[in-house]
Amino acid sequence: MVSMRFFLLFAAVWITHVLPAQQISVQVNPENPTVGQAFRVVYQISDMQGAIRPPSFAPLIQQGTFQQQQYINGRVSFTLTYQLVAREAGTYTIAPLRVLNSKGETLGSSQSLSIRVGNASGPNANNPQKPGNSPTEKTTKAKASPKILMRLELEPKEVFEGQPFAIDLVLYTKYTSLRNESFSALEIPGVWLQESEEMGKPELVPATYQGESYYKVSLKRWLAIPQRSGSIQIPSMQATFVVQEMLPPTNVFEQLFGGGNVVTETVEIESPAATVKVKPLPEKGRPADFINAVGDFTIKFDAGPCTLSTSDALQMSLMVKGNGNLNLFEFPNPDLPDGFMAYPPEIQEKITFGRFKLSGTKQADYILIPQGGGRFVIPPLRFSWFNPSTESYQTFHSDSLEVLVQGAPLNPSLTQKEDQAETSPNFSLPQNRDQALWPTWFGSTGFWVFTLIPLLLLISWPFLWRPLLSQATEKWKRKTPLQKALLALERLEKAPDTPLHAYWQVMSNYLHEAFAIPPSDQTEQLLKQSLQKQFPTELCTQILAWKQQLEWSAFAPQPQQTLQKPTQQIKSWLFQMDKHLNL
Repeated sequence: MVSMRFFLLFAAVWITHVLPAQQISVQVNPENPTVGQAFRVVYQISDMQGAIRPPSFAPLIQQGTFQQQQYINGRVSFTLTYQLVAREAGTYTIAPLRVLNSKGETLGSSQSLSIRVGNASGPNANNPQKPGNSPTEKTTKAKASPKILMRLELEPKEVFEGQPFAIDLVLYTKYTSLRNESFSALEIPGVWLQESEEMGKPELVPATYQGESYYKVSLKRWLAIPQRSGSIQIPSMQATFVVQEMLPPTNVFEQLFGGGNVVTETVEIESPAATVKVKPLPEKGRPADFINAVGDFTIKFDAGPCTLSTSDALQMSLMVKGNGNLNLFEFPNPDLPDGFMAYPPEIQEKITFGRFKLSGTKQADYILIPQGGGRFVIPPLRFSWFNPSTESYQTFHSDSLEVLVQGAPLNPSLTQKEDQAETSPNFSLPQNRDQALWPTWFGSTGFWVFTLIPLLLLISWPFLWRPLLSQATEKWKRKTPLQKALLALERLEKAPDTPLHAYWQVMSNYLHEAFAIPPSDQTEQLLKQSLQKQFPTELCTQILAWKQQLEWSAFAPQPQQTLQKPTQQIKSWLFQMDKHLNL
């Protein structure tokens, strides 16, 4: 009998030690919440001996998690509290919470929950969800919400063909806390685009849109130059934001401690498309030498020297300064007389991308080489452009240049007649018809100067003048597109903080000069068609992939990362293309 009592006492102690292990209870407070009202799901775990695996509460919004640990009679009691909010009425099913051992086996689990959420203005039975059709997690579409809007704003909305205008992607929001996740790319056929890199940190500014108060922030900005006339549509833009909103207080504690619960949402926004009207350039008054330059420009022209030898070069420079499509037009070729040749001009650009204009300077340096001695007249150099401010064409033309080239003529037809030379005050010789010139010439200082100078030049020719002449000839020899591209890459490599789009500008200029592919045809599709006609598929794929990488890097939501300068890769592509060009 004593043994039986001892056995029962031992069994009772053992049962009380084992049964409470891994006991999990769950409560909901309040039991019948409404839409927007915060409620708590509380799990009580006694004698916890494993890893807790909480359930998924989607599509309910989880606002916070609270935990508490206690020791009672040497045992651990663990309390987990989840604060949730429902955005829609219906029935929500929450799976059990489980405790797992080190092998992933379930040691204990709670009961599953079925929570009915009613509308705030009615009973819980309003808008119930059918069993088995629990709501799924989804992203809010901003089209149905006036709290956040995105628009494309154009300035100006009506331009001429070739006139720059600005495209601003603007956000109107009532949220004060938001973070961008993604942007779609902007491509407009027939329009040259350049994204601004000077936007700075976005700032929320109070504004009014359609009679309602919002915060306004500029997200992106492009400078656009239309290459055709007509009505051009700017396609809609898509973006994704993560926004946070504080709900009104729902109980006394939230009122005492200031504010309600914070709700985090992912919002997809799509802006409406916009349209810009592009007027064609007028035919009336268009000069014959017009080369699609559009803007408000001033012109500066320099030339010299006007007296030179056959081993020298005449230099001319034409500089265009102002606001307009500086990066898209070409310079005129000079009209030269027989006996002169010209190299392709070397172009220098210093362009700044403003809000809706390109400003700066663009200069062409011409090198003119005489082929023989004589007197020549270089005709005026003309440059015409269209000014959108005055809606009229303007033309600059330089003065004609009278040039004397000392040396043997290439042939007698290159020299001008002697009677024409007498009319030139710069090159005419005194005519002493009444006195004999030759008797006074011999023995004079001029005679000995002109006798000794050729002798000295002949003696010093191998040592001094021949190397100098070789250097001058090498300096003014024709620069191929490859040489110009390599020189531009060297300048970019030495410059600090060179933007990546400057490297593509080098490649773009080379494609234009070597293969006659203008910048307006260097979109992804057109460029792919042009390159595949002349180069291997692998080379085309590498160039297009690099170009796409540069374009996408401008739309990264995070600050732009520092990338290595792609100088060596571009040089490799240039040599490969030049090799195919010479085949």
